Amino acid sequence: MGSSHRQAVILGYDAVCALGTRFPDAWEKALRGDSGIGPLTRFPMDDNFPVRIAGEVESIDDLDYPFLKPRERAKWTSPIFKHAMLTTSRAIERSGIEITPDIAPRTAITYSSALGGLDAALEADRRLVKENRLPKPFTN
Repeated sequence: MGSSHRQAVILGYDAVCALGTRFPDAWEKALRGDSGIGPLTRFPMDDNFPVRIAGEVESIDDLDYPFLKPRERAKWTSPIFKHAMLTTSRAIERSGIEITPDIAPRTAITYSSALGGLDAALEADRRLVKENRLPKPFTN
């Protein structure tokens, strides 16, 4: 049996995080020592909620998504799906390659997030329990 070597090549990358919605900006802020931590603003808090600060990602709803029609984009209610598509698109663009039918079967994209999408999972669970509605992929 011959030896088979599989190779992985990282051709592009990007970031959306509490330090910024573009990798170069976030990297510069990290090098300066910025934390990205600030007042928690994403949801209303009552007096029983002790946490008042967080590392929130600024809204990217106003950014351009050249790969999605507005009607498609409207279905993506959780920010993580928008972040994933935007960073993936930028990483492919940064790589400088064109994904053609010849290389598509050997092309993969890896995306990771710490807790991104938790809002979508909780909302899907709520709808299933209270409204008996099954969740749909990539939407709440």
